[in-house]
Amino acid sequence: DLKVDSLTRLQFKPNFSLSVKNNLNRQEYNSVNQGNTQINAGNQFFDQRTTNPSLGGQVSLNRRLRDNKGSVNLFMNGNYYASNVDYINRSLTKYVVSGNEQQTVFNQETEQDGDRSFFDGSLSYVTLVNKLKKLSMTMRNNYQNTNETADQVTFEYNPVTGRYETLVPDFTNNFNNRNWRNTTTVGINKGGEKLTFNVNAAMAYLGLSGRVNGDQLSNAVERGSWAFVPNANLSYRQKNGRSLYLRLGSDVNMPSISNLQPVFNNTNPLYIRQGNPDLEMSRSINGNLSYNFFDMKNNNYINVYSFFSRTMNGFSTSSIVDPDSRIQTVRPINVDGNYNANVGVSTGRPTKIKGLRFRYGVNGSSNRNVSYINNDENEVQRLTGGFNGGINFTRDRFSIGIDNNSSFNDVKNSVQKLSNQQY
Repeated sequence: DLKVDSLTRLQFKPNFSLSVKNNLNRQEYNSVNQGNTQINAGNQFFDQRTTNPSLGGQVSLNRRLRDNKGSVNLFMNGNYYASNVDYINRSLTKYVVSGNEQQTVFNQETEQDGDRSFFDGSLSYVTLVNKLKKLSMTMRNNYQNTNETADQVTFEYNPVTGRYETLVPDFTNNFNNRNWRNTTTVGINKGGEKLTFNVNAAMAYLGLSGRVNGDQLSNAVERGSWAFVPNANLSYRQKNGRSLYLRLGSDVNMPSISNLQPVFNNTNPLYIRQGNPDLEMSRSINGNLSYNFFDMKNNNYINVYSFFSRTMNGFSTSSIVDPDSRIQTVRPINVDGNYNANVGVSTGRPTKIKGLRFRYGVNGSSNRNVSYINNDENEVQRLTGGFNGGINFTRDRFSIGIDNNSSFNDVKNSVQKLSNQQY
């Protein structure tokens, strides 16, 4: 942390981490139908080692303009993350087809090597428009860039040589992906003791460039899209402890490399996953509103809050379930109609007994998620209601408390009605 002069400040924050994990898992599994007849059964041995080093840092430079008329700010954040995963996957799954028992056997060794580099930089200029009304304008340009590589090589066990040496094309490929986002924002800000707000008009350009290469597959993905992503927030505070906060915003997101990579993943023998290079950008709108009151005289408080988010062209899954083995093959897709909403209120106050205080609150939420099962749209609607409360007793060197959190969930599926739950 360096103070260059009376108007300029420079900060640098480095970071480094290293993670090494070993996972050894043995399991047996089986599935039965409503008549208790066995559908499939099997076992798996899974031995995995993962190494993840990471290195990065942040740099920020702030220059205040003379006479407090504004400032110029530069911020840069960079990080490099590597991943090396090696695992042996041996599994045997038995199932019946037309009265005949069949089986699927995997005895494979897989190497997954990948890395990810991320850069986030912004340059902003803040100028005072009206000193008396504390009104200012902000102009900012933000650039984000992410480069990712993912290489997967899978070998089948050769019982003749006793080694993993037979290449499996469906489980082998390499993927290079680059995501970038450039956002230009112009905003109006107002500060004050009671009322503060800012309104931002932002235009973003998102791009994606990726290529996948395999033994029998070569595919390139190139995309670029403009998006208008405005946002605004308002805060109102009174000296008597009351405050109101409102935020409205929008955002867009590109799919991740794991969702785009069209390679099979069979680490779960009953759940085979494959990426989808045709995924497109998703868009969301969201807002939250909250009210707070704190009575300093009586040490009481109340908080009311709500949140809503809706996603268009969001990321979900399409599952094809084999009618005999019940093994699922899953790939990510774009869907519309997902949303999440919640509302709640909480309060707390002391009692007439010194040191004894209680709190309680209620909340409710609703969310909808859409997926596809055997090409049929499955809508999952979840309604939740909850109660939380607690009581605490505190003296100078002693504190004891009891807390409770309870919720009731009602989950309904439009296709998988047997999965409906109330708990």
